Amino acid sequence: MLSKLQPVKSFNRLVGKVYAKMPLRYVLIVPFILQICGAVGLVGYLSYQNGQKAVRELATQLENEICDRIEQHLDSYLTTPKQINQINLDAIELGLLNLSDFQTAGNYFWKQMQVFNVGYNSFANPKGEFIGVERLDNGQLLINEVSAKHGIGKLYVYPTDKQGNRRHLQEVKDYDPRVEAWYTDPVKRGKRVWSQIYQWEDKPEVLSISSSYPVYDKNRKFVGVISVDLLLSQIGKFLAKLKVTESGKTFILERSGLIVASSTSEPPYTIVNGKGKRLSALDSQNPLIKLTTQSLIERFGNLKLVVGKQQLSFTADEMRYFVQVKSWKDELGLDWLIVAVIAEGEFMEQINANTRITILLCIIAFLVATRIGILTARWVIKPILQLNRSAKKIAQGEWEETPDIQRSDELGELAKSFETMAKQLQASFSALEAKNAEMQVLNEALFHNQSQLTQFLEAIPVGVFIIDAEGEPHYTNQIGQQILGQGAIAEVKIEELSEIYQAYLAGTDRLYPSDRLPILRALLGESIRVDDMEIRRCGNTTRIEVLGKPIYDESGNVAFAIATFFDITQRKQTEKLLAEYNRTLEAQVKKRTEEFQQVIEQLQTTQEELIQSQKIAAQEQQAAVREAARSTAANLAKSEFLANMSHELRTPLNAILGFTQVMSRDYSLSSEHQENLAIINRAGEHLLKLINDILEMSKIEAGKITLNCNSFDLIHLLKNLEEMLHLRAASKNLELVFEYAPDIPKYIETDENKLCQVLLNLLGNAIKFTDKGRVTLRVRLGA
Repeated sequence: MLSKLQPVKSFNRLVGKVYAKMPLRYVLIVPFILQICGAVGLVGYLSYQNGQKAVRELATQLENEICDRIEQHLDSYLTTPKQINQINLDAIELGLLNLSDFQTAGNYFWKQMQVFNVGYNSFANPKGEFIGVERLDNGQLLINEVSAKHGIGKLYVYPTDKQGNRRHLQEVKDYDPRVEAWYTDPVKRGKRVWSQIYQWEDKPEVLSISSSYPVYDKNRKFVGVISVDLLLSQIGKFLAKLKVTESGKTFILERSGLIVASSTSEPPYTIVNGKGKRLSALDSQNPLIKLTTQSLIERFGNLKLVVGKQQLSFTADEMRYFVQVKSWKDELGLDWLIVAVIAEGEFMEQINANTRITILLCIIAFLVATRIGILTARWVIKPILQLNRSAKKIAQGEWEETPDIQRSDELGELAKSFETMAKQLQASFSALEAKNAEMQVLNEALFHNQSQLTQFLEAIPVGVFIIDAEGEPHYTNQIGQQILGQGAIAEVKIEELSEIYQAYLAGTDRLYPSDRLPILRALLGESIRVDDMEIRRCGNTTRIEVLGKPIYDESGNVAFAIATFFDITQRKQTEKLLAEYNRTLEAQVKKRTEEFQQVIEQLQTTQEELIQSQKIAAQEQQAAVREAARSTAANLAKSEFLANMSHELRTPLNAILGFTQVMSRDYSLSSEHQENLAIINRAGEHLLKLINDILEMSKIEAGKITLNCNSFDLIHLLKNLEEMLHLRAASKNLELVFEYAPDIPKYIETDENKLCQVLLNLLGNAIKFTDKGRVTLRVRLGA
């Protein structure tokens, strides 16, 4: 009960505070004036407001009815092309329609045009062939054909009789259907689509839109495109027939602001240099359409941001207009805005007349009440002057001063009540100031925390997506919007999240199951991580890894669910390449190991033969001089063989050693593979040392050296040596430097193999016996 009386007391204190600043004569006069003016004004105000409300409700109902009728007409009118295309697809699949027989196909399309009120029914294939039936303004049907028989790029036009038979050739025009929007759009997207609104090339005054379906054979091979055109002038005629108010207008816009159709006589296009151009609503000659479009852009910032049904109003030329804009979409991608605008003035004439009468009555009541108030003030003014002075002091902030009136009548009681009220006001003001200061500090802290949280979320280098406990999208940071292609969308069902954000199971064409979405499982209290999700936008596929976690409130209930995600496309590609590289590496290691084993076996055989030859030579030298000559010849042959074989053995062996060193730096290899590489490397080093020892002995024993001169690329040889020895030098922390003089020739003529072997031996020994610093090979042209 006390809580109900508190607003009354507060009002009384407020009235007392206001009256304390006014002269007493006004205090006595104002109540009389306010009683009359307030009663009459309140009645007039309520009458005016009820009239305004009735006008708004009537305008809203009328706009709702208009928009609903337009939407129903669009649903019905734009469904016809899709039905025709589906009928044709079914006929093609059942073999009832042969698209390669243009004579039969033309008659088939002609009969459909007799049943359905559409502007064009056609088919085109990738060769540029075309068959279509066109409806003229007078209702006559023309069959248009482009075929290989008559020449690709030439359109033959035939008028028809009442049975659909071609009468005669009317004209021949240049035409290629493969460049038209109705053909290119479904080919690019690979599915049924609406084309962009376009004007006919030979009739720029005709605006049409095409429902196009790509056609495939049983092997999913592209056959062509079937298309049905609708004339947008039919929609304009429907809008003109709607019964709107005298000054009201209806029109349909694309999200870009271009006019689709309107209830005005103004065409939705202009002709510039004989070519048609779509008309933007901002360039319309109708001022109401232009002003309405400007107000929509000012309200929403961009027509693309208009969602659902929106009500607004604007004022132009001292006239207020009510506007309703409604978003209309279909499943094939059309996204239009239905706009209805009605002037308020057509409903306000009677309300304005009532307002004028109310104002006149208020003036009369004001004059009468003022006269009565003046007479009453003169009768009671003297006894309350003291109370007036005290009230002024309290109004100035002198709370200690209270009226001293020793009376027992109503004025005395008023003085006591005034004193009590003053104290209450003082306490209330003090408490209110303290509360205001405290609230200001809390508000500043809250705003600062919210700003920091937003900055933190935007600075995180991963996408962030948050939904509330009801499943409504709540927030998406900038990186999340870049990956998903759009931000948080209000009023979205949980089951539609995968479809809206184009989330697919990786490697499939199936939408990601809603019951497996990490953010929805987080609403159930689970923390989950997945990496099998793909986002597909504008032909691009992004593989992402998603982590979903619940956010609890103080009661332990899930208040929000947060999902963080990031692009792992490159990581998955890298893993795939690494797996392929490991398989290739294993095969190459196996192959090199077999080759290395063969070389070792050959070397062992050669070594055994060498030892056996030396034993035989020693025995023959002791036996006879004649046998010594034969032994000398054998040694020479042996040395020549070793000299010739050294290069053949050292070159692949150095390549094997270099390749094993490269593979040993790949940390993705298993420990078993690392051990196998180490064994190969040690065996190769041992074999190289053995070959060097044999080569040193062969150099002493060999009696001649044969040069095999040929022309080769010197720079290429040096770069191969640098790549071969780079890792060996790096393993000893040495810097390997090759310095080339600018005037050295690229091609030289000498023994390439021996030059390579000499440089390899020199650089190998330099690296072997250098502990720190660098090994430098300088190449310059001699004098």
